[in-house]
Amino acid sequence: MKTLILMFSLLTIGSSSAWADNLLPYVQTNLHKAQVLAFSGQGLSIKECDSCPAVSLLPSGKVSYWAQNQEVNLKTATEFYVRGNYSFIAVFYNRSSRQYDKVMFDGYNELMPLHHKSAH
Repeated sequence: MKTLILMFSLLTIGSSSAWADNLLPYVQTNLHKAQVLAFSGQGLSIKECDSCPAVSLLPSGKVSYWAQNQEVNLKTATEFYVRGNYSFIAVFYNRSSRQYDKVMFDGYNELMPLHHKSAH
């Protein structure tokens, strides 16, 4: 019986990443700034942990960039990345296609509402 439980556990653990990719294909990954190896309009290279391999991500058709609760353009996001005056970057991407559609520097400040483009 113990052998059967051990074998089941090993099979479950071994296939859990495949299940995660299928069940949760779109994820938000919060990365320390040192884990973002490359940043440009052509894509990102990230490392989710010290022992993890680097992952290359491509931009989807429309990517939004956010810094200090404001949507910014790619040029401003690149300047933010180069200056490095942030703690982490959140990347929203599809694990299957390896495409991202949102990049946030330091996330949202919960005390300040998001500024939406709307007519006042």
